[in-house]
Amino acid sequence: MKMPRILLAFFACWLTVANVESVLLDKQSMSAPFDDVDFSGARTVPFWMRGGSTEINQNFVRMTPDRQSKTGYLWGKEVLASSSVSATLQFRISGQGKNFFGDGLALWLNDWNVFKPGQLHGGSDAFKGIAIIIDTFVNTESQSLHKDIAVLVNDGSKNAEGMVAEQVGCQAKVRYWEGRDDFNIAQTSSIKLSIDGNRLTLKVDAMSSGDWEDCATINNVGLGNGWADRARFGITATTGGLADNHDVIGFTVRSGTEFQTNREDMVSKRMKQATKLEPGLTMDQQSVKLNEDIALYEEQMEHDMEGVEDYITNMVDKLRKREQAAEDRIKELEKKLLQNVETAINPRVKKLEDMVNKKMNRGIITRISKLESGLGVKIKESVQSSVDDAKSGWVTPVVIILGLMCAVAYYVYKEYRKYMKDNYL
Repeated sequence: MKMPRILLAFFACWLTVANVESVLLDKQSMSAPFDDVDFSGARTVPFWMRGGSTEINQNFVRMTPDRQSKTGYLWGKEVLASSSVSATLQFRISGQGKNFFGDGLALWLNDWNVFKPGQLHGGSDAFKGIAIIIDTFVNTESQSLHKDIAVLVNDGSKNAEGMVAEQVGCQAKVRYWEGRDDFNIAQTSSIKLSIDGNRLTLKVDAMSSGDWEDCATINNVGLGNGWADRARFGITATTGGLADNHDVIGFTVRSGTEFQTNREDMVSKRMKQATKLEPGLTMDQQSVKLNEDIALYEEQMEHDMEGVEDYITNMVDKLRKREQAAEDRIKELEKKLLQNVETAINPRVKKLEDMVNKKMNRGIITRISKLESGLGVKIKESVQSSVDDAKSGWVTPVVIILGLMCAVAYYVYKEYRKYMKDNYL
Protein backbone atom coordinates (compact mmCIF):
# COMPACT_ATOMS: atom_id res chain seq x y z
CA MET A 1 0.00 0.00 0.00
CA LYS A 2 2.95 2.35 0.59
CA MET A 3 4.14 2.19 -3.01
CA PRO A 4 0.85 3.39 -4.54
CA ARG A 5 0.78 6.27 -2.00
CA ILE A 6 4.33 7.27 -2.94
CA LEU A 7 3.46 7.08 -6.61
CA LEU A 8 0.31 9.10 -5.98
CA ALA A 9 2.28 11.76 -4.12
CA PHE A 10 4.91 11.88 -6.88
CA PHE A 11 2.17 12.15 -9.50
CA ALA A 12 0.55 15.00 -7.55
CA CYS A 13 3.88 16.87 -7.36
CA TRP A 14 4.43 16.33 -11.05
CA LEU A 15 1.00 17.76 -11.83
CA THR A 16 1.72 20.76 -9.62
CA VAL A 17 4.99 21.47 -11.42
CA ALA A 18 3.45 20.82 -14.81
CA ASN A 19 0.64 23.28 -14.12
CA VAL A 20 3.08 26.09 -13.35
CA GLU A 21 2.93 28.17 -16.52
CA SER A 22 5.81 30.08 -17.97
CA VAL A 23 4.26 33.18 -19.53
CA LEU A 24 5.69 34.53 -22.77
CA LEU A 25 6.50 38.22 -22.47
CA ASP A 26 5.45 39.49 -25.91
CA LYS A 27 6.75 43.04 -25.46
CA GLN A 28 10.26 41.76 -24.78
CA SER A 29 10.25 38.95 -27.35
CA MET A 30 10.67 38.93 -31.12
CA SER A 31 10.46 36.27 -33.81
CA ALA A 32 10.21 35.93 -37.57
CA PRO A 33 8.49 36.72 -39.80
CA PHE A 34 9.09 40.43 -39.20
CA ASP A 35 6.20 41.81 -41.24
CA ASP A 36 5.34 44.98 -39.27
CA VAL A 37 6.21 48.22 -41.09
CA ASP A 38 6.29 51.88 -40.11
CA PHE A 39 4.80 54.87 -41.97
CA SER A 40 7.74 54.90 -44.41
CA GLY A 41 7.33 51.22 -45.31
CA ALA A 42 10.43 50.05 -43.41
CA ARG A 43 10.18 46.85 -41.39
CA THR A 44 10.01 47.23 -37.61
CA VAL A 45 10.06 45.06 -34.50
CA PRO A 46 7.13 45.95 -32.21
CA PHE A 47 8.16 47.40 -28.82
CA TRP A 48 11.80 47.70 -29.89
CA MET A 49 13.88 50.67 -31.05
CA ARG A 50 16.50 50.14 -33.70
CA GLY A 51 19.45 52.21 -34.91
CA GLY A 52 22.88 52.30 -36.44
CA SER A 53 23.48 49.72 -39.14
CA THR A 54 20.56 47.49 -38.06
CA GLU A 55 18.40 46.27 -40.95
CA ILE A 56 15.22 44.27 -40.35
CA ASN A 57 14.51 41.56 -42.91
CA GLN A 58 11.55 39.24 -43.07
CA ASN A 59 13.31 36.26 -41.47
CA PHE A 60 16.13 37.82 -39.46
CA VAL A 61 17.50 41.12 -38.17
CA ARG A 62 20.94 42.03 -39.48
CA MET A 63 22.69 44.04 -36.77
CA THR A 64 25.83 44.63 -38.84
CA PRO A 65 26.83 43.66 -42.36
CA ASP A 66 30.19 42.06 -43.10
CA ARG A 67 31.77 45.51 -43.34
CA GLN A 68 34.23 47.42 -41.18
CA SER A 69 33.34 50.02 -38.54
CA LYS A 70 29.63 49.24 -38.17
CA THR A 71 27.45 49.40 -35.04
CA GLY A 72 23.83 48.30 -34.81
CA TYR A 73 21.40 48.03 -31.93
CA LEU A 74 17.92 46.96 -30.88
CA TRP A 75 16.65 48.38 -27.60
CA GLY A 76 13.47 47.42 -25.75
CA LYS A 77 10.88 50.10 -25.09
CA GLU A 78 9.24 48.33 -22.15
CA VAL A 79 10.70 47.51 -18.73
CA LEU A 80 10.87 43.84 -17.81
CA ALA A 81 8.57 44.15 -14.77
CA SER A 82 9.66 40.74 -13.48
CA SER A 83 12.44 39.56 -11.20
CA SER A 84 12.34 35.99 -12.44
CA VAL A 85 12.78 35.45 -16.18
CA SER A 86 14.37 33.17 -18.72
CA ALA A 87 15.50 34.64 -22.07
CA THR A 88 16.75 32.76 -25.13
CA LEU A 89 18.62 34.55 -27.90
CA GLN A 90 19.07 32.75 -31.21
CA PHE A 91 21.65 34.36 -33.48
CA ARG A 92 24.05 33.76 -36.33
CA ILE A 93 27.54 35.22 -36.62
CA SER A 94 29.09 34.52 -40.03
CA GLY A 95 31.27 36.11 -42.65
CA GLN A 96 33.70 35.79 -45.52
CA GLY A 97 36.82 36.04 -43.37
CA LYS A 98 38.41 32.65 -42.71
CA ASN A 99 41.03 33.60 -40.12
CA PHE A 100 40.34 37.24 -39.29
CA PHE A 101 36.92 38.45 -38.16
CA GLY A 102 35.13 40.35 -35.40
CA ASP A 103 33.97 41.92 -33.23
CA GLY A 104 30.84 40.33 -31.76
CA LEU A 105 27.37 40.57 -30.26
CA ALA A 106 26.04 41.62 -26.85
CA LEU A 107 22.82 41.01 -24.91
CA TRP A 108 22.06 43.67 -22.30
CA LEU A 109 19.69 43.90 -19.35
CA ASN A 110 20.19 47.25 -17.63
CA ASP A 111 18.66 50.52 -16.48
CA TRP A 112 18.88 52.50 -19.76
CA ASN A 113 15.66 54.04 -21.08
CA VAL A 114 17.30 54.37 -24.49
CA PHE A 115 20.45 53.00 -26.06
CA LYS A 116 23.68 54.74 -25.03
CA PRO A 117 26.58 54.29 -27.46
CA GLY A 118 30.09 53.50 -26.29
CA GLN A 119 33.15 51.31 -26.74
CA LEU A 120 31.81 48.18 -25.02
CA HIS A 121 30.59 46.24 -28.07
CA GLY A 122 28.68 49.31 -29.18
CA GLY A 123 27.34 50.35 -25.76
CA SER A 124 28.56 52.50 -22.92
CA ASP A 125 30.17 50.93 -19.84
CA ALA A 126 28.15 53.28 -17.59
CA PHE A 127 25.13 51.19 -16.62
CA LYS A 128 23.53 49.22 -13.81
CA GLY A 129 22.74 45.66 -14.78
CA ILE A 130 24.37 42.89 -16.80
CA ALA A 131 25.83 42.42 -20.28
CA ILE A 132 26.38 39.09 -22.02
CA ILE A 133 29.29 39.61 -24.41
CA ILE A 134 29.72 37.22 -27.34
CA ASP A 135 33.24 38.13 -28.44
CA THR A 136 34.58 36.57 -31.65
CA PHE A 137 37.75 38.66 -31.81
CA VAL A 138 40.67 37.39 -29.72
CA ASN A 139 42.96 40.27 -28.78
CA THR A 140 46.51 38.98 -28.44
CA GLU A 141 47.26 41.61 -25.78
CA SER A 142 44.55 40.28 -23.46
CA GLN A 143 44.28 36.71 -24.72
CA SER A 144 44.58 35.26 -21.21
CA LEU A 145 41.40 37.11 -20.18
CA HIS A 146 39.45 36.34 -23.33
CA LYS A 147 36.22 34.37 -23.17
CA ASP A 148 34.08 33.67 -26.19
CA ILE A 149 31.01 34.32 -24.04
CA ALA A 150 31.35 36.46 -20.92
CA VAL A 151 29.00 37.87 -18.28
CA LEU A 152 29.75 41.41 -17.14
CA VAL A 153 28.05 42.85 -14.06
CA ASN A 154 28.00 46.54 -13.19
CA ASP A 155 26.42 48.20 -10.18
CA GLY A 156 26.99 51.59 -11.80
CA SER A 157 30.44 52.19 -10.33
CA LYS A 158 32.69 50.11 -12.61
CA ASN A 159 34.33 50.81 -15.93
CA ALA A 160 34.95 48.27 -18.70
CA GLU A 161 38.33 47.20 -17.34
CA GLY A 162 36.89 46.58 -13.88
CA MET A 163 34.07 44.46 -15.26
CA VAL A 164 36.36 42.41 -17.49
CA ALA A 165 38.63 41.68 -14.52
CA GLU A 166 35.63 40.13 -12.70
CA GLN A 167 33.95 38.47 -15.68
CA VAL A 168 32.79 34.87 -15.76
CA GLY A 169 31.96 32.86 -18.86
CA CYS A 170 33.06 30.09 -21.19
CA GLN A 171 34.58 29.23 -24.55
CA ALA A 172 32.21 28.33 -27.39
CA LYS A 173 32.63 28.31 -31.16
CA VAL A 174 29.61 30.30 -32.29
CA ARG A 175 31.00 31.80 -35.50
CA TYR A 176 30.53 30.32 -39.00
CA TRP A 177 32.73 30.80 -42.04
CA GLU A 178 30.53 31.41 -45.07
CA GLY A 179 33.26 30.13 -47.38
CA ARG A 180 32.63 26.53 -46.31
CA ASP A 181 30.81 24.42 -48.85
CA ASP A 182 28.37 23.19 -46.20
CA PHE A 183 27.45 26.63 -44.85
CA ASN A 184 23.74 27.46 -44.87
CA ILE A 185 21.32 29.63 -42.90
CA ALA A 186 20.27 26.67 -40.73
CA GLN A 187 23.54 27.11 -38.84
CA THR A 188 22.79 29.29 -35.83
CA SER A 189 23.75 29.53 -32.16
CA SER A 190 21.76 30.20 -28.97
CA ILE A 191 22.30 31.40 -25.43
CA LYS A 192 19.82 31.09 -22.58
CA LEU A 193 19.91 33.57 -19.70
CA SER A 194 17.99 32.85 -16.50
CA ILE A 195 17.48 35.48 -13.80
CA ASP A 196 15.92 34.67 -10.43
CA GLY A 197 16.31 37.68 -8.17
CA ASN A 198 20.07 38.15 -7.88
CA ARG A 199 20.92 34.67 -9.14
CA LEU A 200 22.08 34.34 -12.74
CA THR A 201 22.74 31.30 -14.90
CA LEU A 202 23.85 31.23 -18.52
CA LYS A 203 23.79 28.28 -20.92
CA VAL A 204 24.95 28.02 -24.51
CA ASP A 205 23.93 25.87 -27.46
CA ALA A 206 26.66 26.61 -30.00
CA MET A 207 24.84 24.91 -32.89
CA SER A 208 21.22 25.45 -31.80
CA SER A 209 20.85 21.68 -31.62
CA GLY A 210 18.93 21.66 -28.34
CA ASP A 211 21.98 20.41 -26.40
CA TRP A 212 22.63 23.07 -23.74
CA GLU A 213 25.92 23.41 -21.88
CA ASP A 214 26.52 25.39 -18.72
CA CYS A 215 28.49 28.55 -19.35
CA ALA A 216 28.30 30.70 -16.21
CA THR A 217 26.59 30.89 -12.82
CA ILE A 218 26.55 33.87 -10.45
CA ASN A 219 24.72 33.21 -7.19
CA ASN A 220 24.55 36.90 -6.29
CA VAL A 221 25.01 39.64 -8.90
CA GLY A 222 24.80 42.22 -6.12
CA LEU A 223 22.38 44.58 -7.87
CA GLY A 224 19.75 44.72 -5.12
CA ASN A 225 16.20 43.45 -4.93
CA GLY A 226 13.95 44.10 -7.89
CA TRP A 227 16.70 45.39 -10.17
CA ALA A 228 15.43 43.35 -13.11
CA ASP A 229 11.87 44.72 -12.75
CA ARG A 230 13.10 48.17 -13.80
CA ALA A 231 15.51 46.97 -16.49
CA ARG A 232 15.18 46.71 -20.26
CA PHE A 233 16.67 44.22 -22.70
CA GLY A 234 18.91 45.39 -25.52
CA ILE A 235 21.02 43.80 -28.26
CA THR A 236 24.07 45.35 -29.91
CA ALA A 237 26.70 44.29 -32.44
CA THR A 238 29.87 45.92 -33.72
CA THR A 239 32.63 45.54 -36.28
CA GLY A 240 35.96 47.34 -36.26
CA GLY A 241 39.00 46.77 -38.42
CA LEU A 242 37.61 43.25 -38.89
CA ALA A 243 34.01 42.40 -39.71
CA ASP A 244 31.22 39.80 -39.76
CA ASN A 245 27.51 39.50 -40.37
CA HIS A 246 25.71 39.62 -37.01
CA ASP A 247 22.12 38.37 -37.32
CA VAL A 248 19.39 37.99 -34.70
CA ILE A 249 17.05 35.12 -35.58
CA GLY A 250 14.77 35.37 -32.57
CA PHE A 251 14.56 36.41 -28.93
CA THR A 252 12.17 34.73 -26.50
CA VAL A 253 11.56 35.99 -22.95
CA ARG A 254 9.40 34.14 -20.44
CA SER A 255 8.54 34.97 -16.89
CA GLY A 256 9.26 32.49 -14.08
CA THR A 257 12.25 30.30 -13.34
CA GLU A 258 14.19 28.41 -15.97
CA PHE A 259 11.84 26.31 -18.07
CA GLN A 260 12.38 23.19 -20.11
CA THR A 261 11.59 23.13 -23.79
CA ASN A 262 11.88 20.45 -26.38
CA ARG A 263 13.95 20.77 -29.52
CA GLU A 264 10.99 21.95 -31.60
CA ASP A 265 10.64 25.00 -29.35
CA MET A 266 14.34 25.86 -29.40
CA VAL A 267 15.00 25.41 -33.11
CA SER A 268 12.73 27.24 -35.50
CA LYS A 269 11.28 25.01 -38.17
CA ARG A 270 12.46 27.51 -40.75
CA MET A 271 16.02 27.01 -39.49
CA LYS A 272 16.10 23.22 -39.75
CA GLN A 273 17.99 21.54 -42.56
CA ALA A 274 15.65 20.57 -45.38
CA THR A 275 15.33 16.85 -46.05
CA LYS A 276 14.31 15.02 -49.20
CA LEU A 277 10.81 13.65 -49.51
CA GLU A 278 10.56 9.99 -48.62
CA PRO A 279 8.33 7.60 -50.58
CA GLY A 280 6.66 6.22 -47.45
CA LEU A 281 5.30 9.56 -46.24
CA THR A 282 1.67 10.51 -46.50
CA MET A 283 0.55 13.45 -48.60
CA ASP A 284 0.16 15.60 -45.48
CA GLN A 285 3.67 14.71 -44.29
CA GLN A 286 5.10 15.40 -47.72
CA SER A 287 3.26 18.74 -47.79
CA VAL A 288 4.75 19.68 -44.41
CA LYS A 289 8.26 18.79 -45.53
CA LEU A 290 7.80 20.61 -48.82
CA ASN A 291 6.66 23.74 -46.97
CA GLU A 292 9.72 23.45 -44.71
CA ASP A 293 11.96 23.18 -47.77
CA ILE A 294 10.36 26.20 -49.40
CA ALA A 295 10.65 28.25 -46.21
CA LEU A 296 14.29 27.26 -45.84
CA TYR A 297 15.10 28.18 -49.44
CA GLU A 298 13.27 31.49 -49.08
CA GLU A 299 15.30 32.35 -46.01
CA GLN A 300 18.52 31.20 -47.67
CA MET A 301 17.66 33.43 -50.62
CA GLU A 302 16.97 36.37 -48.31
CA HIS A 303 20.29 35.83 -46.55
CA ASP A 304 22.16 35.63 -49.86
CA MET A 305 20.35 38.63 -51.33
CA GLU A 306 21.12 40.68 -48.24
CA GLY A 307 24.78 39.87 -48.77
CA VAL A 308 24.57 40.74 -52.48
CA GLU A 309 22.78 44.01 -51.74
CA ASP A 310 25.37 44.91 -49.13
CA TYR A 311 28.16 44.04 -51.56
CA ILE A 312 26.63 46.18 -54.32
CA THR A 313 26.04 49.07 -51.92
CA ASN A 314 29.61 48.84 -50.70
CA MET A 315 30.97 48.70 -54.25
CA VAL A 316 28.86 51.70 -55.30
CA ASP A 317 30.15 53.65 -52.29
CA LYS A 318 33.72 52.70 -53.17
CA LEU A 319 33.19 53.74 -56.81
CA ARG A 320 31.72 57.05 -55.71
CA LYS A 321 34.66 57.65 -53.40
CA ARG A 322 37.11 56.72 -56.16
CA GLU A 323 35.28 58.99 -58.60
CA GLN A 324 35.39 61.84 -56.12
CA ALA A 325 39.06 61.14 -55.42
CA ALA A 326 39.77 61.12 -59.18
CA GLU A 327 37.92 64.42 -59.63
CA ASP A 328 39.83 65.95 -56.73
CA ARG A 329 43.09 64.64 -58.22
CA ILE A 330 42.23 66.10 -61.63
CA LYS A 331 41.42 69.46 -60.07
CA GLU A 332 44.69 69.35 -58.15
CA LEU A 333 46.63 68.51 -61.35
CA GLU A 334 44.85 71.27 -63.24
CA LYS A 335 45.74 73.72 -60.49
CA LYS A 336 49.38 72.62 -60.48
CA LEU A 337 49.53 72.72 -64.29
CA LEU A 338 48.08 76.23 -64.30
CA GLN A 339 50.59 77.31 -61.67
CA ASN A 340 53.46 75.79 -63.67
CA VAL A 341 52.27 77.43 -66.90
CA GLU A 342 51.89 80.77 -65.16
CA THR A 343 55.32 80.38 -63.60
CA ALA A 344 56.89 79.61 -66.98
CA ILE A 345 54.92 82.07 -69.11
CA ASN A 346 54.71 85.10 -66.84
CA PRO A 347 58.43 86.02 -67.11
CA ARG A 348 58.34 85.62 -70.89
CA VAL A 349 55.15 87.64 -71.15
CA LYS A 350 56.69 90.33 -68.95
CA LYS A 351 59.79 90.38 -71.14
CA LEU A 352 57.70 90.66 -74.29
CA GLU A 353 55.64 93.40 -72.72
CA ASP A 354 58.80 95.32 -71.83
CA MET A 355 60.18 94.89 -75.37
CA VAL A 356 56.88 95.96 -76.93
CA ASN A 357 56.60 98.90 -74.55
CA LYS A 358 60.14 100.05 -75.39
CA LYS A 359 59.58 99.77 -79.13
CA MET A 360 56.21 101.41 -78.90
CA ASN A 361 57.59 104.17 -76.73
CA ARG A 362 60.42 104.87 -79.22
CA GLY A 363 58.03 104.79 -82.16
CA ILE A 364 55.51 106.98 -80.43
CA ILE A 365 58.15 109.49 -79.38
CA THR A 366 59.51 109.62 -82.93
CA ARG A 367 56.06 110.06 -84.41
CA ILE A 368 55.16 112.66 -81.85
CA SER A 369 58.40 114.52 -82.60
CA LYS A 370 57.65 114.41 -86.31
CA LEU A 371 54.07 115.49 -85.67
CA GLU A 372 55.27 118.27 -83.44
CA SER A 373 57.79 119.44 -86.07
CA GLY A 374 55.27 119.31 -88.90
CA LEU A 375 52.60 120.90 -86.79
CA GLY A 376 54.98 123.67 -85.74
CA VAL A 377 55.83 124.46 -89.35
CA LYS A 378 52.17 124.47 -90.33
CA ILE A 379 51.25 126.65 -87.40
CA LYS A 380 54.06 129.09 -88.27
CA GLU A 381 53.00 129.21 -91.91
CA SER A 382 49.38 129.67 -90.94
CA VAL A 383 50.22 132.46 -88.56
CA GLN A 384 52.42 134.20 -91.18
CA SER A 385 49.66 133.88 -93.76
CA SER A 386 47.17 135.33 -91.32
CA VAL A 387 49.54 138.21 -90.60
CA ASP A 388 50.11 138.88 -94.31
CA ASP A 389 46.40 138.75 -94.96
CA ALA A 390 45.86 141.10 -92.10
CA LYS A 391 48.51 143.53 -93.47
CA SER A 392 46.99 143.66 -96.95
CA GLY A 393 43.42 143.72 -95.90
CA TRP A 394 43.23 147.19 -94.17
CA VAL A 395 44.65 149.38 -97.00
CA THR A 396 41.60 149.23 -99.28
CA PRO A 397 39.08 150.26 -96.64
CA VAL A 398 41.28 153.18 -95.58
CA VAL A 399 41.66 154.45 -99.18
CA ILE A 400 37.91 154.21 -99.69
CA ILE A 401 37.20 156.05 -96.49
CA LEU A 402 39.71 158.78 -97.38
CA GLY A 403 38.15 159.09 -100.85
CA LEU A 404 34.69 159.45 -99.37
CA MET A 405 35.92 162.01 -96.92
CA CYS A 406 37.52 164.02 -99.73
CA ALA A 407 34.32 163.82 -101.78
CA VAL A 408 32.22 164.97 -98.86
CA ALA A 409 34.62 167.85 -98.15
CA TYR A 410 34.58 168.92 -101.79
CA TYR A 411 30.79 168.84 -101.87
CA VAL A 412 30.56 170.91 -98.71
CA TYR A 413 33.05 173.40 -100.05
CA LYS A 414 31.08 173.84 -103.27
CA GLU A 415 27.84 174.35 -101.42
CA TYR A 416 29.50 176.86 -99.16
CA ARG A 417 30.82 178.82 -102.08
CA LYS A 418 27.42 178.82 -103.73
CA TYR A 419 25.77 179.99 -100.54
CA MET A 420 28.19 182.83 -100.10
CA LYS A 421 27.78 183.94 -103.65
CA ASP A 422 24.04 184.02 -103.48
CA ASN A 423 23.80 185.91 -100.22
CA TYR A 424 26.62 188.43 -100.30
CA LEU A 425 27.15 189.29 -103.84
